[in-house]
Amino acid sequence: MGPGKSSNKLMLEVSKLNISLSTHHGGFRNRDQYCLPGPIFGPYSFVNISCGKEEMDDDNRHNWKNMVEVAVVVRVVQNLYKAWKGFRKQLSIAVASPYTAQVDEIKDKLGEKYKNLDKFIVKVLTFDELQGKEEDIIILSTVRSNCDGSLGLLSNNQRVNNVALTTARQCLWILGNERTLSKNDSVWKSIICDAKNRNCFFNIEEDKEMSDFVNEIKKELDQLDEVFDANSPLFKNARWKVLFSDNFRKSFGKIKSLQMKKLVMNLLLRLANGWRPKQRNVGIICDKSKLALKQFKVKDLYVICSVDIDHEEFRYIQVLKFWDLLPLVDIPKLVKRLDSMFLTYTDKFLNHCKEKCIEGGLEIPMSWETSHHIVRHKKSSCIQEGNNERRFLQDSKVGDSLLLTKFYSISSGMMGHLLSSCNGRKLELPFELTWQEMEIINFGKSSFILGRSGTGKTTVLIRKLVQIEQLYHVASEGFHEFKGCRSSKFEIAEDGERVEESEETFLHQIFVTLNPRLCCAVKQHVSGLTRFARGEKSAEDSNSILLDDMDDLLNFEEIPDSFVGLPPNLYPLVITFHKFLIMLDGTLGNSFFNRFPEAKEDSHESTKSIALRTFIRMKEVNFDKFNISYWPRFKKELTNGLDPSTVFTEITSYIKGGLRAWKVPDGKLSCKDYISLSSSRVSTLSEPERQQIYEIFMQYEKKKKMNVEYDLADLVTDLL
Repeated sequence: MGPGKSSNKLMLEVSKLNISLSTHHGGFRNRDQYCLPGPIFGPYSFVNISCGKEEMDDDNRHNWKNMVEVAVVVRVVQNLYKAWKGFRKQLSIAVASPYTAQVDEIKDKLGEKYKNLDKFIVKVLTFDELQGKEEDIIILSTVRSNCDGSLGLLSNNQRVNNVALTTARQCLWILGNERTLSKNDSVWKSIICDAKNRNCFFNIEEDKEMSDFVNEIKKELDQLDEVFDANSPLFKNARWKVLFSDNFRKSFGKIKSLQMKKLVMNLLLRLANGWRPKQRNVGIICDKSKLALKQFKVKDLYVICSVDIDHEEFRYIQVLKFWDLLPLVDIPKLVKRLDSMFLTYTDKFLNHCKEKCIEGGLEIPMSWETSHHIVRHKKSSCIQEGNNERRFLQDSKVGDSLLLTKFYSISSGMMGHLLSSCNGRKLELPFELTWQEMEIINFGKSSFILGRSGTGKTTVLIRKLVQIEQLYHVASEGFHEFKGCRSSKFEIAEDGERVEESEETFLHQIFVTLNPRLCCAVKQHVSGLTRFARGEKSAEDSNSILLDDMDDLLNFEEIPDSFVGLPPNLYPLVITFHKFLIMLDGTLGNSFFNRFPEAKEDSHESTKSIALRTFIRMKEVNFDKFNISYWPRFKKELTNGLDPSTVFTEITSYIKGGLRAWKVPDGKLSCKDYISLSSSRVSTLSEPERQQIYEIFMQYEKKKKMNVEYDLADLVTDLL
């Protein structure tokens, strides 16, 4: 009980309700009152629903709802109705919440089912509307479920008093999150303490039927933070302890289909309980560490997991660690990163991960006493325990992005010198550039720059792009003035009619690169320079490269799939060669992707673009997909002695992608013409090898058509 009278008022009023708290929780005081099975729903209960999640209403920032509590309320009403049908006596039920959003959701889910029943009456009200009512059963949904103890309307004493003036003749059930409601010294904390003292406090998981129901609801509502927690009720009774990476949570969150989410969750539950496929090889052996990863297919995606060792209080135990949920083409990159991380583990640790125990056809986790000391990391690896996997995976991305180190942050002084020193003839740069690089930057005509990796080609092109941008604005706006690009403007003539002046032009510069990560780095770099030139933000602040956000930046979601009508703010346009082809296809009309129904599921422009991006991600055959999905399925006598990389290059660069192929009507060299390339002095392939490759090409085209897939050579051929 709290110290103050005001904070105790609700509890004092609750004690005056027509509730016999000493009554056995299994039933009511006479057979005319309708009981629910189990101890939770007795005369008075506080039911702790810790797995709920508060959501802000779309129309009102101060209005909240909790869909888990909504589902529990609806289920309780359904169970009461089933019990009532056996007696057919008068029963009135009031469901109340402080938030109108919650009230509306409960009304919507209950529908009209109980509206016209003579003696089974259900009212759904706000706390204010509940004042002074007298009902047989009252169910309170408190809604709020957060870590900081924010109560919102629940902290309003007047609303609490309205509930206190209400009488429940038979039962009062309060649904809420104990942790949230007990965070502060409020009346709700007193209610929870009193309920515990009376043995009327229950966790929803104590009722098996309700616990199973809540788990199903949580799967549908996609409340990932709790579902994918190691202590989640969903996996609480599973044979295996399960751990989920941030990448897995993020990938699962991107799934739009509710049916797909259910399939993934069902697979996770089966794996956590020891099921393993008997007739399929789902293992991926890491090349260097030799640790086995498992991949399990769910439609077009694959769940990637491995066995790990967790240290509990008195033992070491095997656990399942789920790394990601990916399309097939993205698996090799993940395997490579994980393999590098596994190399930091000791041999003893890896050997314990590889051990198996089968019991009754199920794979169960093995455990060892703590005296059997198992060290995870080699001494030389110098990696701390805790979040090391997450840190290592983040650091491993740097290996893919070493080329980004050439983009240094630029101070405002240096940037000012760079942009203000342009006089139309020569650009003075505060960098050490060779005379050849300076000559390229200042050369006013088309250029072809050839050089090996690391010689500064990209740096020179960026500086040249910036110089052209600056020269253009100096010429069009005046020196040291930057007013932005206007597409057109209007003025009013003497007769009152609006007259459109000539449309103002703006500079169209496009930077295209094959490497996606280089594209991302250049994009951020150029964007920083542009923002600085406009006076919006310093280049130093905007030039940092966030590797965690890089995957999102590479999606180019803000750039349309056409060059037509691109707004001025997108220029200079920095895109990959892949995006360039997609935009070119969207510009020319009669798109290559129109032949694929999956790529144009909706006529609405935004959803059509999403459908196209999804189709490209799933159905485009690059080398990784060719190597994993196609190469193992070719006849061994054809692939013997050949490298998949060589074969894929020959197919996309010569049979379908060379200059000679583009002169053929269907864009594909005949077998005879391709074999004749062996006579070239630069050819490294013999005629028999080219014969093999062409037969592989024929099988590849057939399988690709059956799979409704394509490669970039198909797109380029169509564009030509």
